[in-house]
Amino acid sequence: MKKCAYQGCLLEAKPGSLYCKYHAKMVEIEDKYPEWLKDRLKEKRREIPKSKAKNVIECR
Repeated sequence: MKKCAYQGCLLEAKPGSLYCKYHAKMVEIEDKYPEWLKDRLKEKRREIPKSKAKNVIECR
């Protein structure tokens, strides 16, 4: 198993996959968003302090 490539995720990805099961679904959903919304989400993610983001990821 290897680490998930989704923005600092600590979960493991299946062999041959870039993302864990949860984030693979998120990537699939986010690909359907319009570009302006994708940009807004990236901006919001950058605003989250790293300590809070780490705690959120570890809880899942």
